Amino acid sequence: MNPLESQIRRVPLTLRPEPRRVLLRPFQPALITRPFGSPEPNPRVLSIYSRVMHLDDEAVQVKLDDVFSEFYERHQRIQDIFAERFNSIKPQLPTDFELS
Repeated sequence: MNPLESQIRRVPLTLRPEPRRVLLRPFQPALITRPFGSPEPNPRVLSIYSRVMHLDDEAVQVKLDDVFSEFYERHQRIQDIFAERFNSIKPQLPTDFELS
């Protein structure tokens, strides 16, 4: 037994998720980008952007409807939160085209 294991004490407690309490975690490309000073964008980030930007308007609406139906009652101002999050990553998008 290592010293850390000797300090651990198990208790009869089980944590379970509460579906009515959900956090909206922002998509933060800075967390998955290459190290500072690297001029190349992270391929994973570009792949995510590309997949989303290649959805047609109908597919986007279907996805949005799914998300809103699942989270609308759990979060006030969900549309405002999504708009704020989009505006925060908009400068990093690999396009100058206006998005719908």
